[in-house]
Amino acid sequence: MVNFKKIIALLFVITFVSQQIGLCNKLEIISVGMDGKPAGGCISLGGISDDKRYVVFISLSNQIVPGDTNWVSTDPFASSSGWDVFVRDRQEQKTTRINLTNEGKQIEKGNSTKPTISGDGNMIAYQSDAWDIVPSDQSSGYGVYDIFVHNRSTNKTEMITSFFQDDFVQNANAYQFSYNPYLSKNGKYTAYTHFYMINGVGSGYSIHRFDLIAHKDEAALDGDWSYPAINADGRYIVASSSFYVGVKDMETGEITVISKSPSGDYANGECTNPHISGDGRFILYESEASNLVPDDPHKSPYLKRGIDSFIYDRETKETTLVSLGEYDSTSYDNGARGSSLSPDGRYVIFCNYNETATPIGLYRFDRITKKTDRLITDAEINQAYNVKIIGFGGSISISPDNKTVVFLGWGDTSAYSVKDWYRSYYPTNVFLLELDDNSEIGDWPLQ
Repeated sequence: MVNFKKIIALLFVITFVSQQIGLCNKLEIISVGMDGKPAGGCISLGGISDDKRYVVFISLSNQIVPGDTNWVSTDPFASSSGWDVFVRDRQEQKTTRINLTNEGKQIEKGNSTKPTISGDGNMIAYQSDAWDIVPSDQSSGYGVYDIFVHNRSTNKTEMITSFFQDDFVQNANAYQFSYNPYLSKNGKYTAYTHFYMINGVGSGYSIHRFDLIAHKDEAALDGDWSYPAINADGRYIVASSSFYVGVKDMETGEITVISKSPSGDYANGECTNPHISGDGRFILYESEASNLVPDDPHKSPYLKRGIDSFIYDRETKETTLVSLGEYDSTSYDNGARGSSLSPDGRYVIFCNYNETATPIGLYRFDRITKKTDRLITDAEINQAYNVKIIGFGGSISISPDNKTVVFLGWGDTSAYSVKDWYRSYYPTNVFLLELDDNSEIGDWPLQ
C-alpha cells in the first residue's frame, strides 16, 4: 500500500531545499498534526535518539494524535492542564503520546512536561503533576510534580519519586515536588531536582540521581541546586545554583564549582542552563557574568549585561566565551540564548535574539577552530513555515554525529483564532535541521 503521508513529507522537504539558494541543509517538521500541518502548542523538546530516528517533545495541541481530549477548552486561559509528551518516529512518520496510564488510557488532568530520551530511544523520562498515571501516586494538585520514566519496549511507566511520598501523605504540612529530569544516554540513570519541606523546614532544592536498574535513589547535590544534566554513563552530574555551576563525580563524591574567573573568583552574574559532554570533560552554561574570561566586553559599566554562553574544559581548567551578546541602551536580554552542547563537546548550537544587529537565527560554534557559523535564519524558515526561531533552555538538541539539530520555532501570533488557538496563540513548533557538510552560510559578527 502506498504511504501518501511519507510521500507528502518527502516532497515538502525537497520543495523547501529547492527554495534555498546556496543552502543544502534539509528542514523537517517534527510537531506535525494529523492534517500534515504544523500542530503548534510546543514549549520544549527533550532530545533526539543517537540514530536520529526518535525525537521527543511536548505540545498542548490536541491535533497530533487521535483521542486527545484532556484539554477540551477553546480558551487557553480556561484550564491549567493539557501538556502532553510525544515521541516522533521519523522512519515510520508516526507520532505517539507517551504520558498515558499503564493501561493505555488518557490522563484526565495535569501537565506532563520536560521530557528527556535515552540514546537508544527506548527510555523517556518526564515530569508530571497528574495523579492517575500510576496507582501508587498519592500526591494531588497542580504543581505537585513527580518524575516518571516510560519504557517504550514494555510500554510501561514507573514513578521513580514514590519513595518521597510517605512523609508527604502522613504529614499535612509536608510539601514536595520533583522536576527537571535528565536521562543519561545509556538509559541507566535519571538526574532530577527535588524540593522537600515539612512544617516550613526542609532541604530546599537538591539534585538526585535514580538508578533505573537497581531502583536506588541517591542525593547528588544539596543546597539549592537545580537544572541538572548528566553525562552519558551517569558518572558526572552538573547543575546550577545562582552564581555557581558545579559538577559532582558520583564515584569519588568530589564536587567542583567551575564558574570562576581566571583568578579564582566566583562568577559575578547568574549562571544557568548547564550541559555536559558525553565523556564529562566539557561543561557548557549560560551566564550574565562579566568576570569569567579576560577582556569580556561586559566589563564596561556603560553596557548592559547580555546572556552569553561559556564552555569549560575540566582537563585544562580553561573557560572559553562561546558567544558575544549584542548591546544597546534599551534591551537587557539581547545576546545568545538556548545553548546546547554536542555529545562530543566540540560544537555549541545557540540562538541569537538581536534583530537589529544580525538576523535571528541558529548558530554553531566550533570549539576546535573557534569559528562561529550561521546555520539558518528566521527568513529562510519563513519561506516554508512562516515561523521565527526562539532559543531557551532545552530548546535545542544535537545528534552524536553533529549533523542533525532539533530546535523550536516561534510563529506569528497576530492571526490569533479561538477556534484554532493552539496553532495561533501557541504557534511554537519543533523542527529538525539536517546539516550538509558545506552548511556554513555566514559568520557571526564578533566585533
